[in-house]
Amino acid sequence: QVQEIAGYEPEEVIGTTFKRYIYKRHLPILIKTFITLKRGREVRNLQYDIVRKDGSRRTVEINVFPEIKDGKITGIYGTIRDISRERELERKISRLSQLEESIIETANVWVDVLDEQGNVVLWNRAAELMSGYTKEEVIGHNRIWEWLYPDEHYRRGIVEKALTIIQKGEVMENFETTITCKDGSTKIISWNSRNLVDGDGTSIGSIAFGRDITEHKRAEEEIRKFKTVADSANYGVAMSDLDGTLLYVNDYFARIHGYTRDELIGRNLSMFHNEEQLPKVYALNHVLVEEGSYTAEEVWHAHRDGHVFPMLMSGTTIKDERGTPLYMATTAIDLTKWKRMEEKLSQQEKMAALGTIAAVVAHELNTPLANIAITAQLLLSQLGTQYEDDLHTIKREVEYASSIIKKVLGFSRMGEMEMTEVDVAEIVSRAIESVRNMHPMDGVIIQNEMVSSVEIMGDRYRLFEAFTNLISNAVLARDPQKKMHHVVIDSSVSDNALEITITDNGVGMGDAVVAEAKKPFFTTRPKGEGTGLGLFIADWIIERHGGSLSIKSAVGRGTTVTVHLPTGVN
Repeated sequence: QVQEIAGYEPEEVIGTTFKRYIYKRHLPILIKTFITLKRGREVRNLQYDIVRKDGSRRTVEINVFPEIKDGKITGIYGTIRDISRERELERKISRLSQLEESIIETANVWVDVLDEQGNVVLWNRAAELMSGYTKEEVIGHNRIWEWLYPDEHYRRGIVEKALTIIQKGEVMENFETTITCKDGSTKIISWNSRNLVDGDGTSIGSIAFGRDITEHKRAEEEIRKFKTVADSANYGVAMSDLDGTLLYVNDYFARIHGYTRDELIGRNLSMFHNEEQLPKVYALNHVLVEEGSYTAEEVWHAHRDGHVFPMLMSGTTIKDERGTPLYMATTAIDLTKWKRMEEKLSQQEKMAALGTIAAVVAHELNTPLANIAITAQLLLSQLGTQYEDDLHTIKREVEYASSIIKKVLGFSRMGEMEMTEVDVAEIVSRAIESVRNMHPMDGVIIQNEMVSSVEIMGDRYRLFEAFTNLISNAVLARDPQKKMHHVVIDSSVSDNALEITITDNGVGMGDAVVAEAKKPFFTTRPKGEGTGLGLFIADWIIERHGGSLSIKSAVGRGTTVTVHLPTGVN
């Protein structure tokens, strides 16, 4: 082994002095060793460096003993063992231990180690900062758990969990507890813990790592509150990244566009707009990113089925701590109902003004029209059959002009209602008879399937006018390509509502015509055959009675007008 350790053959060593092989800085150790040996004492586990034949150094461990004969030291014998590798490993282990201790101390997570009785044996800097208790206060005992968890019942559960980890080797991940700090404040800590074992596999304690998640939990709570409010809000809420990719939409926003929330997440907000609308949307998004917000902008949207509608929108950006925009958030309210109300109010204001004019005009026209009618009747009796056709034409035109004046005159009294108990079935029957007297009925069948009697609070004259207009429209919608024209009036009654349907198999209307049908002066009849006021007046009368009027129609198949009225006399 001499050659392996020192690089010399044994023959090269024999007869030389020992100090020749000792690293010069360690010669004092050699001198002390010889002094000890000369005093008759052995030297064990002495470590020093030797210089090999090639000039390199090795660390060795020696055990030497004095050889004594007749009470005198006659020589020295012993063993030399190369421990260079062991020393290098020890140095590495020492460095690793120092590194480990440094990591534990500087880690931003709470680290503590418990022995098998639950006493604290390690308590790092992060544990001190989070809890407020120093390592000098907690190491060597287990009273810290009483301080951190002052509630006995709560503490018992925590301690049982800790002992289970130590004794049964259970691994704990993301276990959350609420601690009471030294200053009395509370924090929520998320724990990951496992037991520690010795070389034989026997449990000797546990190690735990804790993260302070108090702020995270508070943020989660704030997000939960926001989401609860936003999810159930009766207005639209949407959030996207700066590229417009949707990250959140509430039910209202999804439903108003014809989608579910799951269908929208991850899609781009441009899907809510057609090509005509997108330029304004892009301009608003630019304002949002550059200026941080915009308020009360009317923006038109496109529904899944293609129809468009207005929304009142406000937007803001969500920024990071440096003020850099990260997300865009918007709120939106559907303006369709308000737009319709605004349009209807505008129409009614115009009609009211027209009604005032109509009252004056009607008064001025009714007298000459009456004189023309009387004169035509007188001429018929005096001239016989010579001008009969012409005189009858004059009378019909006078009657038509009078009917127009009568309808227009109704605008001057649009605010007037005389509410009494009325039977709607009886009013509809009278309206049917009136229509039969107004129009030629060849090939026209009117079927009255109304329930026998339904009483409501209403204006008898106004309801009669409304149903007369609706049934008259149904009769006049006859399709000349069909041999028979059917008009069916049906009804149903619920606890608090009466539904009346007037259905015909006539020419029908397209969607564009249906959209305009209830507007004043809109008509599809040839010039001179309609005023375009009948459906408008009927809709107004039904609304004034707390009801609604809707139209469904298809070209070539016919039309159904549905009237809803509240029942009862209260």
